[in-house]
Amino acid sequence: MGKSSAFPSKENKKTNMNVPKKLAAKPMSRKNTITKNSNADSKKLIECQKKIEEYERNMKVVLQERDFYFQKIVEIEKNCLTEEFKDDKLSKIICSIMYDEEETVQEKA
Repeated sequence: MGKSSAFPSKENKKTNMNVPKKLAAKPMSRKNTITKNSNADSKKLIECQKKIEEYERNMKVVLQERDFYFQKIVEIEKNCLTEEFKDDKLSKIICSIMYDEEETVQEKA
């Protein structure tokens, strides 16, 4: 018994493959194909990099705004909890708004 192989042996190969010239595929220049793909890919890459940079700038601004308003809320809370304003009606309303959970806020809306 001979060894079996996934590749056809020399005896099994068909050598008479006559394809008319009109039907024969023209070999594409691999260099041109790679260049076209590379140009398209590099344009997409540059476009994606610009979007990422824009998103990063936007994220930085959003985080700065978040921190700014959080500090404002902390200051309001401190003032509402001082002895001077602790029993004030407005202070109690502000604290109740600040300490409401998301579900309670949605129910009031």
